[in-house]
Amino acid sequence: MQTSLGDFLRQLRRLRGLSQAEAALASAISRVTLNRWENGTSQPYAAAMEALLTALCATPQEQQQAFSLLGTPSARTRTRDMIVRLGEQQGIGAGPEMGDLLRTLRMRRGLSQGEVAELIGVAERTLRRWEKSEVWPSAEQLHWLCCALDARPAERVALTDGPALPAKELSGAPEDLWFQAHILYFYTSPEQRKSLKDLSFFLLENQAWPHALRSEAGRTSLSRIYGFHAAYLSYHQRWKESRYYSDRALDLLSPRSRPDEMRLLAGLSAARAVVYGGENVAPKRGLEMLYHWQDVGKWIEGFKWPTYKAWLLSEMAEYLVLDGEIEKGLDLMQQACDLASMCENRSELSNRLLNAAQLLVWAGKPEEALSICQSHNTGLIAQFQLVEAEAFLNIAENACANVSFQRALCLIENKSLTHLTPRAQKLERRLVNVT
Repeated sequence: MQTSLGDFLRQLRRLRGLSQAEAALASAISRVTLNRWENGTSQPYAAAMEALLTALCATPQEQQQAFSLLGTPSARTRTRDMIVRLGEQQGIGAGPEMGDLLRTLRMRRGLSQGEVAELIGVAERTLRRWEKSEVWPSAEQLHWLCCALDARPAERVALTDGPALPAKELSGAPEDLWFQAHILYFYTSPEQRKSLKDLSFFLLENQAWPHALRSEAGRTSLSRIYGFHAAYLSYHQRWKESRYYSDRALDLLSPRSRPDEMRLLAGLSAARAVVYGGENVAPKRGLEMLYHWQDVGKWIEGFKWPTYKAWLLSEMAEYLVLDGEIEKGLDLMQQACDLASMCENRSELSNRLLNAAQLLVWAGKPEEALSICQSHNTGLIAQFQLVEAEAFLNIAENACANVSFQRALCLIENKSLTHLTPRAQKLERRLVNVT
């Protein structure tokens, strides 16, 4: 049960060893007024409460919690300003607010602020203020906003609670929080496939942020959560968001700390966002970033993360092929596959072989791509089916291409792989043109 504002102020006053009369005198209010605040019969104005908190020598975290409990528009503004100021002072950036979730849902739909504003009949400036948590939509506006953004039921419930997330007391160890993010990113059961990963990452970041204010372990935990979030967004080709979270992950890490697999994961996501997130594909820029991470890996004793090293080589190979250095890229891709074959995680080899097949199609070697697909494709991976369909098209085996394409469509629909829909649509247009 959440503490009321009155209870919180009473506890804070008693912790400072002050009577109501002493606290009231120090903050230039009457004792009767303070008594009413503590009993919940009236609420303070934001300025008056700030004076009381100053008199009680409240910490920045205590001030944030108090204003969050007050909940008035002016209090929400002060809370948001405090969060920004605290984050800047500690070098961790602002903590999450519900306006951030609104922005996430909008970007997930691929809509601009202007498009959403027009859909629900408000000014674009109003929507911007909602996303900054400066003001909050009415219940009716929030209903139409959730409809326009295709918000899931749990997301609607979270948004209904208002713009400010409750100030959290520290709970659990920082390591537990980033491990939850690890599970969220890497493991996808049929139930999890329909889970609310955007909301889950958002809430994990909200829990981890207070830890990051207090300790280096907390900063590392928040950085890792941001890294997993960036990788998740990269997988779903949400490049702008992925770059935002990968940058936040890297900014949180101390330059003196030893590189680890999570720093590399954030680096891979940042590079992919640079390559594919602009108007034109930019493989040279991605390669420049990955050469840095390759150099980092060399001085780490033994480069202890073969899965990530294989991933790194695979990404470099992809960007080389895109940049026209086909043979060099294919040779690097073979090195990635060889390394992946030694990994304990067998899915790593499947991922690298999938990448190899795609590069062979791009390199004008569809027969070699089909050899990989037909040797390793279990028929249950939509990406393999799409590569196979593309390879068949390139050798004019249109009937076979259509069979593979239809299998891919079934997998995309059954597994809700919406991020593959644009690629499938592009392939479908090619199939229509040849039939």
